Amino acid sequence: MSFAIRPIDTPDYAAWKALWRRSVAADGTLDDAAIDATWTLLKAGTSPMGIGGLVATDVTNDDDARDAGHGASAPSSTSPNALCGLLHYVVHPVAGAVAPVCYLQDVYVDPPYRRKGVGSALLAMLGNMGDALGWDRIYWLVEGRNDAAKAFYKGHSVNVDFDLHVLPLRLLKDMQGEAALPNGNRQTIDNKDRQDEIHIIVAEGLPRH
Repeated sequence: MSFAIRPIDTPDYAAWKALWRRSVAADGTLDDAAIDATWTLLKAGTSPMGIGGLVATDVTNDDDARDAGHGASAPSSTSPNALCGLLHYVVHPVAGAVAPVCYLQDVYVDPPYRRKGVGSALLAMLGNMGDALGWDRIYWLVEGRNDAAKAFYKGHSVNVDFDLHVLPLRLLKDMQGEAALPNGNRQTIDNKDRQDEIHIIVAEGLPRH
């Protein structure tokens, strides 16, 4: 199997959307409005800050055609929009550093293509971009129970022992606002039952690496 890694492009929309939906199928769904908003940001231009995306494309049939002596321009039965992996990232400034940093938000490889180097190639491409653009670092979150992801990332990064804390402002407002929280304080979550409820909802919305 051969694959190519490249920046996401306009013709990728349908395949990207389907692949991203599959990536969260086990944990929830993606709202259409959120998908469209993300796509708009992905295609918002070439600003050095903001959301970006990479995709992996299966080009095995292209290689087979060349090996058969048909030349590099031979037609392939694999659509150029048949994606096998995706990566979303966010480049942003941070206090305490002159150079920007990059948050790796999503990495997903379709199951038939796993353990074939696709995930490593996506990460390598992002790292090369960061080197070329002068980023200070790339960082990401991994779900504590995802042993496979933790084992994979062990060879690509160092683990920093921090706890993640989330103040879900929009969620709290949606949960009946002031009346839903003790003392009418939207930014106070000191009720155990409410903490458990919010924890489940927030965890479902975090990226699955």
